[in-house]
Amino acid sequence: MFEFPAHATVVPRAFSPAQAAGLRALTDAAIELAAVGGYEAAGVREVAAAAGMSAARAYQLVGSKDELLVHALLSLSERSTHAVRTELAVDASPATRLGVVLDRIMRQIAARPLLYRALLRAYLSDAASIVVASGLPAFGPDRAGWILEALFPGDDDPSPDRRALTESVSLLFLGAMVSVAAGRDVGEVRQVLDRTVDALLGELE
Repeated sequence: MFEFPAHATVVPRAFSPAQAAGLRALTDAAIELAAVGGYEAAGVREVAAAAGMSAARAYQLVGSKDELLVHALLSLSERSTHAVRTELAVDASPATRLGVVLDRIMRQIAARPLLYRALLRAYLSDAASIVVASGLPAFGPDRAGWILEALFPGDDDPSPDRRALTESVSLLFLGAMVSVAAGRDVGEVRQVLDRTVDALLGELE
């Protein structure tokens, strides 16, 4: 069974081990609270309490709710990348590898729409300012590392054509996230993605 790890390993800033553990606890709690109550339920104070942490310590790690939820989005993306690297057969076709991950993620979004609406709201709110203020690496649809790993495993220096294809699929994925989080049928979205990915891969061959 293709499963995501329980914890992500993303620590974008230079944190001490204790701070990194605290950030992981916050992001895990934020994911759980947002999955049940959406954006409004994932305030820094509420998340800190759920993580067994004081609000003061939480604010030492993240500056705002949106920054915290962007950390959560990064964590979920890292989980996807880790799962692709460890769970999928390297000798499977690019379309097959990508399809397995897309199906898994789309179904997770459909099962927890409030979570992904919250993550997208935080990302869209003022992502550029969050990146500058927090030192987070720029995170956008063209930087979904798991998509490159799924399509071209082990390629750390993709050609311009491969990079362009990955960025195109990443943009499609962002649109698919929004569609499924808004309630569109997963199967319908997957059909659109599959047809488009097949066409793009055909152009590359």
